[in-house]
Amino acid sequence: MDKESIILNHCRGKKVIDIGCVQELSDFSSETMKQTLHYKLKQEIPDLVGIDLEPEGVHALNQLGCDCHVAFAEEVQKLALGSFEVIILGDIIEHIPDPCMFLFSLRSILKKYGVIVCTTPNAMSYINSVFLFLSKKITRYQHVAWYCRVTLRNMFKHAGFEEQHFYFLDFHKTTKKFWRVWLEKPLFAYCQELSPHICGVYSINPDFSFETKKELQQKRLHL
Repeated sequence: MDKESIILNHCRGKKVIDIGCVQELSDFSSETMKQTLHYKLKQEIPDLVGIDLEPEGVHALNQLGCDCHVAFAEEVQKLALGSFEVIILGDIIEHIPDPCMFLFSLRSILKKYGVIVCTTPNAMSYINSVFLFLSKKITRYQHVAWYCRVTLRNMFKHAGFEEQHFYFLDFHKTTKKFWRVWLEKPLFAYCQELSPHICGVYSINPDFSFETKKELQQKRLHL
């Protein structure tokens, strides 16, 4: 499945907040903003709120009828927007300097049986090896971390969450670049772990406490 379909399937009929709704865009024309995932979600999810640190992008989405706010991801609680059934973290976790504390703080705005849907570039992607071979940079200057399924799951675990679903995103269905369609379709069929992007869905672990976090840390010392 592709990213848009997966996120939409988890959000239909629910109260949702999209953290990082502008998607690192620099063109804020109405035509460009209508192509964003947030705008597309808004067409099917009435109870949708967005936040982003880019004021022009937020303003452009609001001009299209969205309900978006300017804020850093780590400051979402200060907006007092209530609690949500779904929190979307669309390709922002790799930008967060202290991801574990950030995720733990999101527990306060996530309903008891809600979920966090988190997408991020895959550290194990084939494209990283290709770019290294071509002497190209493999990450953006704003990124502070790489994640694969194991590291993403472990980080959420340390923040008090449990993995409910996991997806290797089928990007060849959405890319417009012919060479990527030609290359990724057989690669994805052969080994999903080579996919450029991953998506995890996580729920609150009701048994989590700082004592269990200490236990996790102690287990790490004895590996």
